[in-house]
Amino acid sequence: MVIGVFFSEVGIKLLEYISDADSDLDRHRDQFMIDSEWSDRDFDNLVRSMSRINYDVDTEKIDFENLSTFLVGKRDFLVRLPENPSMLEHEEFTEL
Repeated sequence: MVIGVFFSEVGIKLLEYISDADSDLDRHRDQFMIDSEWSDRDFDNLVRSMSRINYDVDTEKIDFENLSTFLVGKRDFLVRLPENPSMLEHEEFTEL
């Protein structure tokens, strides 16, 4: 649930800022289109294929002023998120 809240509050928009600066995004965009028909196997296949992609993010294309404004607006959420005891249950986040 905590991970879902992160993505609904911050993660999806953050991925948009970064992916918009990836010159190869159009080549991979179709495989990222998730719908309600997806099975666990479809998600597993996506994770595997995403790990093989060489991302080419051009930081010159990122609007850092708007990104900063967005993140400052989410500051309270981002500061409080690690305080959630559920975060300790996820090794990926605990190690971060």
